[in-house]
Amino acid sequence: MLNLYTIATKPPVLAEQLHHNVLEEYTPAYQARPGMALPVILCSESKPVIVIARWGCTTEAATMSLNSFPMDRILTQPPFNRWLHTQRCLIPANCFFARRTDTDLRPDEHNIYLIRILQSRLFLIGGLFTVEHRRNSKDIYSFLLLTTESADVLRPLTDQMPVILSIEHLSTWLTSDHLIDVMHLADRSGDRWFDYFPVNSKILTPGMNDRDLLKPLGLSLQEMTEREHKLKAIDIRQDRFDRKGGKW
Repeated sequence: MLNLYTIATKPPVLAEQLHHNVLEEYTPAYQARPGMALPVILCSESKPVIVIARWGCTTEAATMSLNSFPMDRILTQPPFNRWLHTQRCLIPANCFFARRTDTDLRPDEHNIYLIRILQSRLFLIGGLFTVEHRRNSKDIYSFLLLTTESADVLRPLTDQMPVILSIEHLSTWLTSDHLIDVMHLADRSGDRWFDYFPVNSKILTPGMNDRDLLKPLGLSLQEMTEREHKLKAIDIRQDRFDRKGGKW
């Protein structure tokens, strides 16, 4: 998994989908990277609010900014185990990226993949946030992504992926007092169907924010449309690998 995702949904559309009337403006980030100011959802006074936060959190024990943290270590690792109780957030996204490493391709060849969810163009990534309160100016927020074991279909690409949630899980993730509910949401991919395809490696270029780099390599628009229709027709409940039983 790469520290890279896309949030191209425009602010008014994002606010509408999240049933939120007020949203700070932001520039669509086709290649959202650590250090950028990006929209994040958190809970304030028992209500979800959308704020602009910088990607990367610094802990008291470290001077370097941390961009992600794995769920399988979070309950035993301070301060993240404390943050998990009261400082959970959600990061709106349209897709994320991974570098395929199980091939003989050179780094500059087609080994960067865009990963999306066919059922929804907008999903939420589980995260944690910190806030710096300032007396005479706006609070400053920072966030990091939480990662979990990859869905089976993504195993050829990466062994870790972001914690993916649907919009209907927003309230549970932000407000639940029961960590068992939070950990359950972060476990595996549910019945989501992930699709992925190679994209131009220029997408890794620092400072790049190019929508055209999201286009699949080697597929025309017509071929991509046909592919999408075929994938949506698959009955995922029968086709998906049963991770518990180890059977198809």
